[in-house]
Amino acid sequence: MLKVYCDFNDVTDDNRYWGLRYRGRPLEASVADLGLKNLDRVTLFDDAYQFEVDAELFFDQTHACFLGSQLCARPDWSTRRDTPFSNDWRYDLQVRVDDLSSNQTRALLALHLAGMHANSPPDHVRALDLTGLQATNVTVVTAWRGDNIAGIGALKDHGDGTGELKSMRTHPDHLRTGVAAHLLAYIVADARVRGYRRLSLETGSGPAFDPALMLYRRRGFTDGEAFSDYERSAFNQFLHLDL
Repeated sequence: MLKVYCDFNDVTDDNRYWGLRYRGRPLEASVADLGLKNLDRVTLFDDAYQFEVDAELFFDQTHACFLGSQLCARPDWSTRRDTPFSNDWRYDLQVRVDDLSSNQTRALLALHLAGMHANSPPDHVRALDLTGLQATNVTVVTAWRGDNIAGIGALKDHGDGTGELKSMRTHPDHLRTGVAAHLLAYIVADARVRGYRRLSLETGSGPAFDPALMLYRRRGFTDGEAFSDYERSAFNQFLHLDL
């Protein structure tokens, strides 16, 4: 795996990103020679901070940033300087595409659906069940810590250049450890790679939905109109992120 130096004493000219270097050169200057692509796996290291960690590259316009496959609790998961680095990468969080065959995945999905029904009025639950998530236009991803599932999320392709965020749920044993933020960043990056112009979501109202809404808005989602075949009600709400 390619080893990339992450220099926390160096910043890009626009003062937005920490420097990533390969053999002494800015990583952006080596991307073509190395044949690097968005979401390619690399190993980040910094001798001063004494860490070495697997990550995934994320290209933000002209800069090569990273999506930490072992990094947690950062709202955007890039090397943006307005989000200080955290030692939470030690929690060893791994994200992968899920085929829904795992008993742990199915159990977390069942917990998610039960929570949606418990906190929504009758006939207002639009969460996808197992069959819905197995549709060909839906990609499910799960986050794992060792052998234990930590969270689930999904991306639905609407076929018109837009995507929908679905089935976001953190396992109760892993709440407030950066799982949801990491899954969200992973899915947003995937939507960008696919060339979507917008990512949207439908959710409910009330205390049970407030933590997720705070995360979405912090990540840049804004309130908007109903989309796809949804209809607005006093309970549901719609958020969008332009990509």
